[in-house]
Amino acid sequence: MHELSLSQSFIRLADRCAADAGADRILRIVLDIGAGAAVEIDALRFCFETIAEGTRAEGAELVIEVTPVKLKCRACGTVYQPQQPQLPEPCPECGKYAYDCLEGRGMSIRNIEVED
Repeated sequence: MHELSLSQSFIRLADRCAADAGADRILRIVLDIGAGAAVEIDALRFCFETIAEGTRAEGAELVIEVTPVKLKCRACGTVYQPQQPQLPEPCPECGKYAYDCLEGRGMSIRNIEVED
C-alpha cells in the first residue's frame, strides 16, 4: 500500500511548512491527485487520519481534487482524455498508441491552511 508512504511524505512536508510559518496546527490540506496516478483515494484518506495523529495535521480536513488525464497523440497531435486513465488507450482520431501524458498522472500539495 503506497498510500501509507504517500501520506507520510505529504504530512511531513505540510508539517515542515507549518513549522516554518510558526503555526501550531494545520487546519486543511488540499491535494491535487491525477486520475492516472494509481492512488486509491479511500486508502489515502484512511492513512492520512492514522499518520496525522500526534502531528500538527491531527484533525485537519483533507481535500482531494482529482485532475483528469490528458494525453497528446505523437502521430496526429490530437489532445484527448482517455476513458480509463489507468489503461493504455489509442488515439480516438488515428488509433495509434503513441502518446505523451500532458497531465493527470502526478500528485502535489496545492494548499495548506494553518491556524494563526
